[in-house]
Amino acid sequence: MKKIPVTIKLRLLCLMNSLILILLWGRHVLGNDPQKLHFLLNWRWLSAITISYLGLMTLPWVIKRLSHSQFDWIKVLSNLALGWFIYSGLFLVVPEWFGQGALWWLGPLYSGVGVIMMDVPRNAYIGFRVIWTYSSSTIWHRVNYLAGWLMLLGGVILFMINTLWPILLLPIGVLVTVIALGIPFIQAYLLALLER
Repeated sequence: MKKIPVTIKLRLLCLMNSLILILLWGRHVLGNDPQKLHFLLNWRWLSAITISYLGLMTLPWVIKRLSHSQFDWIKVLSNLALGWFIYSGLFLVVPEWFGQGALWWLGPLYSGVGVIMMDVPRNAYIGFRVIWTYSSSTIWHRVNYLAGWLMLLGGVILFMINTLWPILLLPIGVLVTVIALGIPFIQAYLLALLER
């Protein structure tokens, strides 16, 4: 059986994410969760969060088994763990941001798509798909990596804006989307010019 090299970054992120989950479960079981966390730290929410985390951490391995194309699922897993860590950290620091407003989930969803895009192989379903990214696997990977990071950061910004200034969510959401799509589009064009 082939041994899979797991990076130090992935091990640390998974350890930190697991410790955060243990801390949240411990607060709930001991009954000393702060009042502002009380509506989120019930067994249903914590069970859903834990199952989601475990599912998310096994998803790249399952996709690798079902996929016909080769990709580095350890990199995808590292990016997913990083995204989870960012939102877990936000949950520990500013838990009142979660569940605020009707669109509080928009930022994490936006970030989740970005995290998946960072190391996704060329495919017909997800990724920054323009003619220049299809012309070269190098362009595909570089453009999707940048687009993924921009979407991850844009999702965090949308999440913050939804809580602090919900009236600005639409204009800032449009601006974040234009930036997250415009910069990789320009990068793809310039990289295609350089390859000619």
